[in-house]
Amino acid sequence: MEEARALLGAFVDFLYFPLTTFFSIAGGLLLWWGFFTVGMIARKYEQTFARRTNWQFLALAPSGILIYTIWQGIAYIQRGKFTVTEQWINYTLVLISGVLCLWGAYVFKKVAERIMTKGVE
Repeated sequence: MEEARALLGAFVDFLYFPLTTFFSIAGGLLLWWGFFTVGMIARKYEQTFARRTNWQFLALAPSGILIYTIWQGIAYIQRGKFTVTEQWINYTLVLISGVLCLWGAYVFKKVAERIMTKGVE
């Protein structure tokens, strides 16, 4: 019975720490890639329709998410978690990235709506 508890304990520890950290890192990379891709689509809109889309915000703003993801991986390898200072720095970067991505997506949405409804003038 003790062996089963020890084995189950190790499995639960794996589920709650390394596995969730891996999923968090993979999710951060996918989120960054998604915003970057939308930024490249907005760039193509700007080139094609000669309308300013501010694609740079969608391509560069998610860098805070990428920095957070890389830093999380390094912290996990070195210490197993973030320090309090690292948490404040990284969560602030993610917040700033989120606000800039939201603003960039809003601007691109407005440009795309104008093109779709009024056409190219």
